[in-house]
Parts: sequence; structure tokens; C-alpha cells
Amino acid sequence: MSRGDSSRGERAVSHAAPALLTGAESASPDLKNRRLYALAVVVLAGMTASVIFHYLAGGVFRWNHVSVSFLLSINGPLDQLGGTFMDLTGPLKDARASLNGVPWLSPTPLFHVFYLSLLPLGTTGAVLLQSAIFLAGLALLVWSTFVDALTSRPQRITYLLILCVLSYPVLFVLERGNIEMVLFVVMAGFLYLYYVKQSVWCVALLAIAISLKMYPAVFLVLMLADRRYKWALSTVVCAAVITLGSIALLAAVLPGSLLDYIHISTSALRQINYVYVSGFWGLPYGHSLWGLVVSLAGLFGIDQTAFVGRASFPYTITVLVVFAALAVFVIHFVRLQWQRVALLTIAALALPTVSADYRLLYAYLPLAMLLNSSVRTRVDTVCIVLLGCLLVPTDYVYGVVLRNTGWLRSTDWQLTHASVSVVVYPLVMCALLAVISWDALSGHRMGGRLD
Repeated sequence: MSRGDSSRGERAVSHAAPALLTGAESASPDLKNRRLYALAVVVLAGMTASVIFHYLAGGVFRWNHVSVSFLLSINGPLDQLGGTFMDLTGPLKDARASLNGVPWLSPTPLFHVFYLSLLPLGTTGAVLLQSAIFLAGLALLVWSTFVDALTSRPQRITYLLILCVLSYPVLFVLERGNIEMVLFVVMAGFLYLYYVKQSVWCVALLAIAISLKMYPAVFLVLMLADRRYKWALSTVVCAAVITLGSIALLAAVLPGSLLDYIHISTSALRQINYVYVSGFWGLPYGHSLWGLVVSLAGLFGIDQTAFVGRASFPYTITVLVVFAALAVFVIHFVRLQWQRVALLTIAALALPTVSADYRLLYAYLPLAMLLNSSVRTRVDTVCIVLLGCLLVPTDYVYGVVLRNTGWLRSTDWQLTHASVSVVVYPLVMCALLAVISWDALSGHRMGGRLD
């Protein structure tokens, strides 16, 4: 058999239900463990290098713009950058104040915090509950899809700790207390129900995710690719009902009408856009292509305030066109399900104007599917390494993005600071996009059928 025939035969292997937590057609234990070892080496080496760097550069030598940690609350004055768990404790405080007549001014994605504030848990209890849900979901995902082929329990526990405790986005989302930790569990459940159980209940989970934040809507492309048009339409309708229902429930409990809270939500989102996009506060600890573009503009001495004003609309149009093209590509050319999920994950992470580093959690989802895929491709190891790079901190060079004077020109911590990671992560995702696209197009030319 020729090499081309062999590759074509590999791609014709049925993989209709790739494993997320369990599943048929899984990779052999030997293949899976080799993939797992490559991932663990990347995560362990990356985190070890970062810890040593921050200890020496920030703690011993005290270099400018380098702190003793890659985490936000430690990296700079706390009164300027916010304390631990701030993404939950701040909105939780506002939610409790709303019960005493103070207007609720948070956007729709934070309405869940209002319901959380009704529980007799206190702030510490709320933080522990949200963190426990996340850690339980992540541990279940890693235990049942990453390390399950290992025969030794100590080995399983070792790899579990490496992939959970030493993961940058895991530590970052816990430190921030952001809703992304709950959203991640919901999205993992969606993929489990969609691929393993092939259950229509996956519609409910994806609708919940979209009602919390919009970017999970990119995964509707999976349903379109599989011609499950009714599921896709039902998801959109359910997301709209959940969103409006949450606002209506809030309006029923607190003073104000439904229209008032719709207006409050949209106004809050505009304010967030102003602060995090126009004000550059979404640039540090971010990995979007927008951050890469703004950083490069500052590097070349361009007035970034004027640049943001001119480039925001063209960037939005470009993103819509790019995503439409990517969706068509995924539907018609991508055969392996893990590659579909990986490409859509890249779109969800890289295309928004603001995408904080805790969203890098979603790299676990295509990794779980890739580790379990029985179909071997020429790019498996490369993709594992690239996805693994999204799980480690890369903030080795710090600079400041000023509103008017460009990149690396001030030591004032009151101004927005950023590290080279705002460039590294987008480039890693672009490389992953290129590698997967090349492999998918190669497979398409060979004539392999869809899995």
C-alpha cells in the first residue's frame, strides 16, 4: 500500500462519537499515554520556567515590570489592579446592595451573581461554591479523559496534579473568581452530551453558555456541520428565552421594569467596552488578536487612542468575515471532530476584542478529544504542544501600553501594563490554526470521508 493510500485509510476510520469523558473508538492506551506525556512535559516545563523566572527577576533582582508572580492581584499595587476573587466578590457586593434599593448596574452575564447572593453562604461561601464546582468538573474531565489509560494510580494522580494545579488558566481563573470557571464546566458538559450521548439536552447547556457570554455561540457551527439545524435553532431560541427570563425575574424581584433592566444591561456592556477596549484595560492578561494589533501599533509608535478609534469598526467587520470563512471551512473541509472543536475554540478565544487569559481554559476541550482520537495525523504532536503552550504563563517581558506614547515607554504602574504574552498567545493560536487547516486540506484532497 502506498503512503497516500495509508493516510487515506487512516482518515477513513470511523470516529463518529469521539470521547470527551468516555466514548467509543478511543485511541489505544499506548498512543494516548504518549500524547499525554508530551502534554505534561510542556505544562510542567512551562510552569517551572515561569516560576523560576518570576522568583529571580521579580523577587531577587527586582527588574522593572516583573513581579514575583504571573497572577494579577500580586502583579502590581492591589489598589490599582484589584484583589483576589474580585470578579465574583465585586458583583456579589453590588447584588446584595440591590436588595436594599441600590440600582443593579451589571450586565446580563452577571445576573447569576444576583441569584448566588440570595443563598445563605456569605462571600466566602459563594467563592468556595463556585470554585468547588469548577475544580470538580475539571478534575472529572482530566481523570476520565486524560489520565484514564494509565495503569498506575500514583501516575494518574501525578498527571492530574500537573494538568490541574500547574495550569496557568486554572490558577488565573481561581484567582479572579470569574464566571468562566462555571462556563467551562457547562461547555464540557455540552460537548459530552453532544458527542458521547448525542443527546438533545446538549441544546440546553449551550443555550445557558450563550446566555452567560456570547462567544460560545461559535459552537453552533458544530450543529450546522452535522446538519442538526433544529438543534441549532432551538439553541438560539433557548438562549434568548433564558436571557430575557433572567432579566424578567430580576425585574420582578427588584424595582424597575423589564425594559429598564434591558437598558441597564446594554449600558453596562457599552461601559465595559469603553473601559476595556478604548481604555486598554482589556489588553494586559489577554490573548485576543485585537490586543496583538494594538500592541504592534504601539510598538511602531502609532498613537493608540486614535488607532483604537479608527480601527475598532474595521476590526469588527474583519472578524465577522474571518469567522464566516472559518465556519464554512469547518463545515465543508474539516473531518476530525477534535479539529473542528479546536478551530472553533481558537475563534472564541482570539477574535473578540477582549479575551482574558482565564479563557485559555478552553484548550482542555480539544485536548481531551485529541488525546482520545483513534485517528492519527501528522500534526498530532505539534497540536498537543501548541495547545499545551496555552496552559503555561509566557509573561517574560513586561512593557506598558500607553494611551498616546506607545509601547515600552513608561514605568508608571497606574498606566496599563502588559507582557509579551499578549503577542505570544495569539501567535500560538495562529500557528495552531495554520497547522490544523493544512492537515484538514490535505485530508480533503485525499478524499477521506467525514468522521
